[in-house]
Amino acid sequence: AVADAATAQARLAALGPHLKALGVCTEGLSPLVALAWVPAGTAPRVSPFGAMQTPPFDALADGRPPWEGLLRFVDAPR
Repeated sequence: AVADAATAQARLAALGPHLKALGVCTEGLSPLVALAWVPAGTAPRVSPFGAMQTPPFDALADGRPPWEGLLRFVDAPR
């Protein structure tokens, strides 16, 4: 728990690129606002507290689509 945005930013900065998910449990604070707290260069999944276990299928993982690297597109024969 943190008292304000500055404290949250300082604690999150210490995690750096290891930050993979952030649960937000504050009335009136959207996950998009909390995303502004994360360190530059990181792209954690930000979700309401308790919802990290069931992310949407198309939720970004490390800032990339979850299917990236799983699909390979090839030219179809003509």
